[in-house]
Amino acid sequence: MGLTHTPRVIAAIARGLLRRRGATEEAVKQGTGIGIHNPHIYQARAGLLDVDYLGHLNNAAYLSNAELARWELTAYNGLMKSMLHDKVSFLVTSSVIRYRREIRPIFRKFQIDSAVVGLTDKHILFSQNFRYPRPADDRVKAQILLKGAAVKGRTILDPRVYFKEIGYDTELIDSLSMPHDNESDRMDDMFTHYDALEEALRYAADDDDKDRTS
Repeated sequence: MGLTHTPRVIAAIARGLLRRRGATEEAVKQGTGIGIHNPHIYQARAGLLDVDYLGHLNNAAYLSNAELARWELTAYNGLMKSMLHDKVSFLVTSSVIRYRREIRPIFRKFQIDSAVVGLTDKHILFSQNFRYPRPADDRVKAQILLKGAAVKGRTILDPRVYFKEIGYDTELIDSLSMPHDNESDRMDDMFTHYDALEEALRYAADDDDKDRTS
């Protein structure tokens, strides 16, 4: 997998850095990809490495393309540079995906809208939506919710504190703290159910471990 995936990661990082060079300083300071109303737009095509025998984007390819979108996002908005400087790593701790409509045929252009939509004392919460870039056909095709952690050494950092330390707008970061001020916020609702699913899976794994050691 590394023989094909690693070059694609490098290419995604390069695209992000090139886009950063062409962007205005103000656009970069706004923290593209930070906040649901300020998503990063990643564009790609369903290539030979992505499709199944029917010419559809393979279900596993959604996850690999979502990762490429996150690499490009962090290269563009400067988060990668800051994390490398501070020796901070981003680790995916869990993710869930909902397939709504297929992306096809092969070589079809699609985009991924990625954004940090919530922050807790331990987690960075991402939302990623797949869609076609055409306004007449841009309904969501697939959705990914993802939890990640910023880790330095063996310490999990509070991302709300870290994002402020590296220069992101304080009010913007405060607005992402979970739970959000708006009690009807759909993101709060989605991640509440996400947390319940994680807890159920954790119990199931614990029970399986006990069965194997008893």
